[in-house]
Amino acid sequence: GKLIETQYSQGIIVTASTDNNEAIDSLVEDINRYKTSFSERASELTANIAEAARFATVATVTLAKCNQIETAIDGETFDGESLLFATALTRKSCVKRGIKYSDHELDNEDDCLFTFSNKAHEFDCLNACKQRYNNEQLGAIRFTHEPSPDAGKCSCLAQRSGGIFELNGFFTSINRWCWDVVSASPAKYKSCTEENTDYTGADIMNDIDYATSSRVVSSMVDCVRLCTEQTECVSVTYSMGVGQCWLKNMESGQSKVYKQGFSSLNLSCLAADDEMQT
Repeated sequence: GKLIETQYSQGIIVTASTDNNEAIDSLVEDINRYKTSFSERASELTANIAEAARFATVATVTLAKCNQIETAIDGETFDGESLLFATALTRKSCVKRGIKYSDHELDNEDDCLFTFSNKAHEFDCLNACKQRYNNEQLGAIRFTHEPSPDAGKCSCLAQRSGGIFELNGFFTSINRWCWDVVSASPAKYKSCTEENTDYTGADIMNDIDYATSSRVVSSMVDCVRLCTEQTECVSVTYSMGVGQCWLKNMESGQSKVYKQGFSSLNLSCLAADDEMQT
């Protein structure tokens, strides 16, 4: 008698002796052992499929809730739990783990505005830097983790995403403008947005296409997010009809003009009175 193991299947192939009356205990044991192994593998595969389905469901719900925050800005509302959920997710996207931001335009050998020590975590670091510097001065923070010998070190940076950045597992960096602005509520966006208004002039040219100052986006939220990544950007104009965004290096641009279908806002308005605790 001989047992042949195949790839995952619904059966087991066995070659038996010509005498069917011969009982081969070892063969029976082998068959039972492989049956048990097959059942364990099948159970493991079923559990993996169930876990994958659960994650897919969570991802679908998460995407739906994130999309709600942009929909609400256009005039609809949703419950407070969904708002908190979407806010937490958008803020999490501002926290860059394994990324080291550094200022590069300062004559400071420590490549930052100021350094604290013995901070508990990156959010403790963010709070300390926000207390020391106002909105115009502070762009980002950098926190050092264990097992680095500098663990607990907190650096306050002038540039929002660092003048330069590198991959380094000892660090977590946070763009302060991203943290404060992307979590603004739909009500906050509504109060800060000037409808049918174009902030003219003071355009920041497109880094990809230098022939234009506009960028193609799908919403005002995306337009604002782009602005938070540009150190000099302080206001935006967005055209829903053509899906274009203009980043500005002056609050309210050089002037305001009436323009149907255009919306404009200042980042400082969205960042003001931030009551969400870090």
